[in-house]
Amino acid sequence: MNGLDEDQVAHLVGRLKKQKKLLTSTIGAHGESDANYLAVAGEVHDSGDESVADLLGDIRISSQYRAIDALTEVDEALQRITDGSYGRCIDCGEEIGFSRLVAHSVAKRCINCKEKYENLKLHSSGPSL
Repeated sequence: MNGLDEDQVAHLVGRLKKQKKLLTSTIGAHGESDANYLAVAGEVHDSGDESVADLLGDIRISSQYRAIDALTEVDEALQRITDGSYGRCIDCGEEIGFSRLVAHSVAKRCINCKEKYENLKLHSSGPSL
C-alpha cells in the first residue's frame, strides 16, 4: 500500500485503533461531566461564580469539539487504509513517509505539501487582532 509494507500498515492500524478508543472514551467522559457542570452552574451565587461556571463550560465544549474532530480524522484515516489511499498525499499524490505517519498517523499530506498548505492558509486569512 503506497510504499508501506504489511507490518508497517499493521503497526499504523494498531495506533489508529488505540487513538480511536481513547478519543471515544474521552468523548464519553465529557458527556458524563455535563451533570457536574449543571451542578456547578446550579450552585452559582454571584456574577464571578457564574463567569467561572461559563468559562468551565466553554472549555469543556471546546475540548469535546477537538476530540470529535480528532475522532473524525482517525475514522477517515482508517477508511483510507480500507480503500488503499492511505499513505498517499492528497495534493501531489506522492508517498507520505512511514516516519511521518508514525508521528502523525492521520496525515493526509506529505511534509512539503503540508508546509505549502499551512503557508497558504496563514497568508490567505483576513486581518486578525
